[in-house]
Amino acid sequence: MAYIVKTAKVTRQRAIEAIREAGPSREKVMDYLAKK
Repeated sequence: MAYIVKTAKVTRQRAIEAIREAGPSREKVMDYLAKK
């Protein structure tokens, strides 16, 4: 969680939403955030 917030420069809430949408894989979450 902290890694995603720090590297993607998103809020904690946004990271939680991304994890819910993309699943637990860090790579998939980062791809998801990059597309938004």
